[in-house]
Amino acid sequence: MKLKLLLFALLALFLANCTPNNPPLPTEEEGQVFTVSVDLSPETRVLYNDSGDTTNPSTLTWETNDKLMLIGFDDTNAYKGFCEFTYSGSGNRFTFTGSLPAGATKYKAFYPASAVQLDANGDPVLVNGNPPIPGSTFWVQTQSGTGSVTHLSDKLLLSDTDANALTTPFNMQAVSSILKFNLSGIPNDLGTLTKLIWKVETTTGLFTSMTLGITGVSSGATSLMAYIAFDHTVMTIASNGKFSIQLIGNTKSYEWSTNSSATGKTYDAGKRYTATVSGGWTTAQSKFQYKIGLSAGTNYEILQKTATASPANLTIDWGDNTPTTSIPKGTTLTTTVSSHPYASKGDYIITIYSDEVDPTKIQIPQIIFISTSSGKYLKEVLTPFPNMGVTDFTSWFKNCPDLTSIPMGLFQNNPGATNFYECFASCGKLASIPLGLFYNNPNATNFSNCFANCILLTTIPDRMFRHSPNAVNFSRCFYGCVRLTLVPTMFPNPTIEPNFFANRGQVDWTQCFDSVGKDLATGTGTAPEIWKFNYDSVISTDCFKNASKLSNRNTIPINWGGNGPVYP
Repeated sequence: MKLKLLLFALLALFLANCTPNNPPLPTEEEGQVFTVSVDLSPETRVLYNDSGDTTNPSTLTWETNDKLMLIGFDDTNAYKGFCEFTYSGSGNRFTFTGSLPAGATKYKAFYPASAVQLDANGDPVLVNGNPPIPGSTFWVQTQSGTGSVTHLSDKLLLSDTDANALTTPFNMQAVSSILKFNLSGIPNDLGTLTKLIWKVETTTGLFTSMTLGITGVSSGATSLMAYIAFDHTVMTIASNGKFSIQLIGNTKSYEWSTNSSATGKTYDAGKRYTATVSGGWTTAQSKFQYKIGLSAGTNYEILQKTATASPANLTIDWGDNTPTTSIPKGTTLTTTVSSHPYASKGDYIITIYSDEVDPTKIQIPQIIFISTSSGKYLKEVLTPFPNMGVTDFTSWFKNCPDLTSIPMGLFQNNPGATNFYECFASCGKLASIPLGLFYNNPNATNFSNCFANCILLTTIPDRMFRHSPNAVNFSRCFYGCVRLTLVPTMFPNPTIEPNFFANRGQVDWTQCFDSVGKDLATGTGTAPEIWKFNYDSVISTDCFKNASKLSNRNTIPINWGGNGPVYP
């Protein structure tokens, strides 16, 4: 196999063809050794060397024990297994020991092998025949010292998704990209730099970020050159969207930000970009913001779930042009974080600032809205919750009578959350669910009664639970949402991803969509075909009961609460 030169130029990475060198035919014999010769001319692959010069392209270098994964298919494109080829570090050779997948006649190639996700049976997870781009844990990176690039080594994804015989050249393409940060004018009171956080506004109001750990940079350093490998399909910027860089130090934190043009910004695979900042750093803060509506003057209380000390230095702006309230870190707090007398009725925006910018640390108390006190005044939640260390959002907004709006990514900074039982139950004025509400909550298991009896709820976003790979309880999730129009794309297509719910144990759909849309005069949309997924075990009792106006009601199985034939 001949793998030609890999070039990572200032703007683009190119990987030339990889041609097998008469490998032995697949057999069932165990222990057979296959040796792949690789022409590197010079030896180039993944240890990134940044030349900074377009006339002298940057390079990627193969390293000992680098692994390529070949995924085998037969002539009908049926998956047959996989094998890993390892770079020996001696000469230009990759080796594979064992038997090639029985029945495989052609292969797709991926680097690194660790990027391919395996299911419970040890088989690669495939979407449309291809391994998906790795999850967020794959992109965890730590840079040692300024200007170092060693940490990029196994984060630069390469792939050839065209299945070809081993006698056909592989055409490996770069999947990931690199952003180079050339930063100066950093205030020297930041202390020892520990993290760089790059954040982009992907959709109006919805942010995605990547964190680069930093070690080995001198305390008080005023400049930094840093590199981060990223997935170009995720880090996109919306029209006029925000682009920000946060520097987290052990003394203070600073931020620099700008907005994109009206056309936004997209990045290309395999390219290296540069962000140059020479000044304009401001003190970084995290914040939580929401609107209340008072019918008369009252003493308003901000409540937390349980009595704890303040996790950071907090500043509260009450939104009525009165002095702010400061709460030092470590202050012992009761369930009432703070209170404030409002002189007259009206709408007020409350902003809670925290000097803890690192989203992996607790930033504010566990602010909760109790319907009998603070919750009865809540009208809108304007920003996502900062990290509150919450794992259980049970009844967090239950019975908030005037809540009309929640933001995209509301829970994104609390990725450990598992339980959303009755979270928005009986919020009678909540009309829509924003895109990305649970996108960063992969550990969530329980959505039972989450939106039950939200009687004005009308819309639901596409692929709402796409990023909830562990969810098992959807019982009564949308029960009594009598004005809700369903969309079939709120879950993946079971024809394309039949195993989306596999390996989760029992999944409970009891009365999930009971009475959905029944008060609408016209049709209520189309039910997602959740009965067609493969399950280990499923409870489907009355899932679509009383949802009589769904366009595909006659195809919904009777054992799922529809009018159609029983589905196995």
